[in-house]
Parts: sequence; C-alpha cells; structure tokens
Amino acid sequence: MSPQAPLPPELVDLILACISHPTTLRTCSLVCRAWVPSCRSRDAVFTLIFLGGRELDIDAFLAVIGHPDPEDIDTIRTYVRRIHLVRADYWQDVIQMQELLELLPTFTALREISMQATAYTPLEPFFPVMPLITHLALDDTMFRNFGQFIALLKRLPGLRHLSLAFPAMGASSVIDAYPPELHSLAINWKDPSSPASGESQLCSWISRATTVADLTLTVADNTPRLQAYLQSLQNLVCLHLQSDDTVIDLGTLPHLRYLHLGTPSQSKHRPQFLNYYAGTMPATLERISTHAPLETLVLDLHIPWERYNASRVPDSTFQRLQDAVDALIPSKASLRVLHLDVHCHGHTEVDEEGALPAGHFHPGTRVGVGTGTGAEADTRMCFPERMVREKIFPSLTLLHSTTVTNPRLSLTISDNYNKS
Repeated sequence: MSPQAPLPPELVDLILACISHPTTLRTCSLVCRAWVPSCRSRDAVFTLIFLGGRELDIDAFLAVIGHPDPEDIDTIRTYVRRIHLVRADYWQDVIQMQELLELLPTFTALREISMQATAYTPLEPFFPVMPLITHLALDDTMFRNFGQFIALLKRLPGLRHLSLAFPAMGASSVIDAYPPELHSLAINWKDPSSPASGESQLCSWISRATTVADLTLTVADNTPRLQAYLQSLQNLVCLHLQSDDTVIDLGTLPHLRYLHLGTPSQSKHRPQFLNYYAGTMPATLERISTHAPLETLVLDLHIPWERYNASRVPDSTFQRLQDAVDALIPSKASLRVLHLDVHCHGHTEVDEEGALPAGHFHPGTRVGVGTGTGAEADTRMCFPERMVREKIFPSLTLLHSTTVTNPRLSLTISDNYNKS
C-alpha cells in the first residue's frame, strides 16, 4: 500500500493560518521542518525570547542559536523581534554573556530589548552597537553613573521609544547631553532624587527632550523636587500621579492630554485618607492648565468603604471634588473620556463563568433609573459603586457602555487597591 500523498504546501499554510493560539502554533512548528515558516511567520510564535538569568536557560538558548543546524539557521534569528533579559548580571559565566550579546546583531528582525533587575556594568564591555533597535525598556536597571546610561543609548542610534522604570545611577562628573531622536519616552519612578544624584542629571536630560511627541511620567511619591521638575517638562503629554498629601500645580503643562490621579496609600488613617479626596485631588484638578488639550481623565476612587461607616461620612467631604469635576467638563472641549476606577473587595472572587459573589455586580448591569429608596431604586449595584454614584458624583450620569456622550463617562470596578 503506497503511503498517503502529502498535502500541498499551500493548503497546509491555509490550515495553519486559522490557528491563533500561540501554544498550538509552537506545537505545530515541531511537527516537521516544512511547517516551521508557516507557524513562525504568524508573529505569535518565537517573536519574544525570555532569558531569566538561570544558567540552564542560557545554555539551552546558546545551544540552539550558537550552533544551529545549517538548514535551519534562519528559522529563529529571522523571527525574533523582542528579547527580555532578567537579572542578566547574575550569569556566572562571562563567556556565556559575551557570546549571547555578540550574537544579538545577527537577529535581523530584532527591534526591542528589555532588561529587568539587572546591573548594566558587567554587560557593558560586550554590549554591541545595534542600529536596528527601536525600543528599549529598562526596569530596575542599575548604571554606574549617568554617563554610562548615555553610552548605552549611543550604541542604539535607531532608538525611538525609551521606557525607564525606577532607574538607579550615580552622578557623572562630565554630563553628555546626547539627544536621541525619540518618538516616545516613558519614565516611572518614586521621586526625583537629590540634586547630586545621577537621577537628577537624568531629570535635566529629560527636560531638554523637547522634541519627544509622547512623554509619559509616572510618579508614586510627591516631593517638593517633583513640582520643580514638572515645571521643566512643558512638553509632558501623559501624567500618572499616585500622591498622598502634596498638591501638584499642573498649570505649567500646556500640552497635557492624559491625566491619571491614583489613590493614596492604604496605610493612611481615615481622616488623612479622606482628606486626599476632600482636598488634594480636587486642588490638583483645579490647577490643570487652561491651555492643556486634556482628552482623558482617570480618577482612582479606591475608598475602603468597608473600613468606614459610610453613613457617617459627611456628603460635604466630596463637595469640592464634585465642584472641580463639574467645572472641568464644560471648560475642556477637548475632554473625551472621564473614567472612574472604583475598588470593591467582592470582585476578587469570580467563578469559572465570570459570575461574582452574591450581592456584587459588574458595572453597567443596573436595572433601575432612580437613586433613592423607592420602587425604582437600583438594586443590582455594588455598594462602592452606589457610594460613588450617590455620595461622590450624584450629578454625573456614569455609563459603562460605549454610548457616545461628550465626554464619555465610564466606571470600572477593580479588585485591588493602588491599581496603577
């Protein structure tokens, strides 16, 4: 009996094109060599290489990449677009590190590199020049000084998108003002450090990046230095603030399009915690630049109502916040989205079908139109959502759907505090 004739390659390719699940595509790519291009060209498989700093990870990776089958040499290197390195400085074998870094320029499709929890100094002698890299993300990455950070950027002349999270670096005696041609720059840190630190030099460097079209800043703690720093970032477009008691003057940000005001620390005592919503948040909203083309405003209302007797919280507590939002909406014709994020501890338990525990409901499942205690009162609503609608913003018609309003008002319920 003759063996069954194989399917035409075109038909195999059409069948594999119907698969979008990454794990299934990876399994199919192991069936035979002929299936590899069809699976890997879907941009869902082998586009990201994750190396977690364990020797077995590096050994296995180098065994495949460093000594590939001559007939299979391009099946990985031509598809990898992102490489993520975690704790790369913990690799004990310097030769391994050198071999890996020197191979990176041979990945013809590689455009993005990210490093996490890594000291850059051990990598510096082997880090190659890579003109094709357009995205660099550094999370908790440590540099010897600011100059070393700039030297890394110079090795990536095609860099257009830079993301920095909690950078750590010492000060440089000589400051290099090298300005990469960035399209977007995102920074996340607790606060600008002392004037003598490398982070302070980084602040000055960022403030000179006036040609960046999309500059995003996320700050967890507010200090007096932050206010002075923001005044130098007149090109800031997106701002995420997780503040406690400091009122931030946003009047110096004439290009701000996206503003997210996070919730204060849950360790605050009740009076201090509520004071944020009674004073700090509305005062910050009142200080938005009149020239800012604000399009999206996100307010975290993660109030732990279960800790308080809600009936004893005076309605006047949130009056200033109501007034600030009511005044902002008509003054900002550019405003398209006002989003409120509410915390409810009951949303931590969801069954396999997505159903919430008894007495808890997803936003947008309201059945009544009233807010009182009569027959038309809404009964399918979580208590925190009810407090937002009745006690904090009774004048707003909050929608969970995509109904078009100007601005579109939306509300979501999260299951954790301090959501960023």
